[in-house]
Amino acid sequence: MTNRTRKILPLAVFAAAFILLLAIFLWNREHPTTPTTEPMQSETPPVQQRVAEQPVLPPPAPVPTPQAETAAPPQAEQAQPEEAREIDEDSVFTFGFLADVASTLSKHYQPAGTGSPARKAGTTTATFKRMNMTYGLGLHALNINSDDIREARSGVLDHLFTPGIVRALHETYADYFVDLLVAEGLDTTKNFADDGERTMNEREVADMLLVYAPILRQTASVFQAIAGQPETMRATARYQQAAARVEAANARFQEALVAGSADTGKASAELKAAITNRERIRSAVITAIEKTCKGCSDPNETFYIAQWVQRRIQNHPERLEVVAESAKALDDLADRLTARAGKLQSS
Repeated sequence: MTNRTRKILPLAVFAAAFILLLAIFLWNREHPTTPTTEPMQSETPPVQQRVAEQPVLPPPAPVPTPQAETAAPPQAEQAQPEEAREIDEDSVFTFGFLADVASTLSKHYQPAGTGSPARKAGTTTATFKRMNMTYGLGLHALNINSDDIREARSGVLDHLFTPGIVRALHETYADYFVDLLVAEGLDTTKNFADDGERTMNEREVADMLLVYAPILRQTASVFQAIAGQPETMRATARYQQAAARVEAANARFQEALVAGSADTGKASAELKAAITNRERIRSAVITAIEKTCKGCSDPNETFYIAQWVQRRIQNHPERLEVVAESAKALDDLADRLTARAGKLQSS
């Protein structure tokens, strides 16, 4: 077997869509228009070469069959374990990248019973925006072929938005990623108010999956709403222009203020008008998306995603088809997380 191929049991093939969300998060915004926040600390340092393959989870041992009171008929055949299937590692979104994402999600989840006072329910800080900031800085944990960060980002984007890549990533990595996320959860230590430091149990890992599932569904819903309304992307581009006019108007106002110029009043009025126009466009974009977006409860997150997509498809309108494909993958991944949580809860 080559170093780019892994053997994974059918049980271990569970989460490609999320790679898309998190793979999609990887590049830093080149023209930010909203205040930035402190990026989350990644669990491993940036990598500029191929990441070592994540060790494959061993297949579960066959459950022994109790001896019956009477001997089985000689013709009876003993059940054989399923054959392992091979999955190929993507050239950019490697096994190492998946492992890093799973680790980050697990580390930034806080289960019920942690914190002071103890949390009543589990929560996470791993929002779309925070994940984008984490994996956008230095293209962390991705396999890139250039020392120039802009050139590398362009290469990653071209790869991700190649027709069929999102679907291929989902089909290849889906179950494997969910297995990684569960394994990371069971191996992650948290500080509980009652028990002190210990690793999460299966019930707590199930709760973690149920916290991330609706986040994926909301992101998928925003993607789908944007893909179905191309005009929202044109409006988002107008917002960028309006934001630039606000900056220019503010610079004139500050100059007039420092100089004690008689034009201060005029400059102030121009600044207020520019801000009003910018916010009117922002509100219109959010309203248009929320008309068809299921469960979009955070306008700031919704608009951030809209800006993210607009920058990715600028001058490439055909990429909206990949955005729609991504929505389907994220929805499916959310379903897989929910199903795995149910299995963990009943085990």
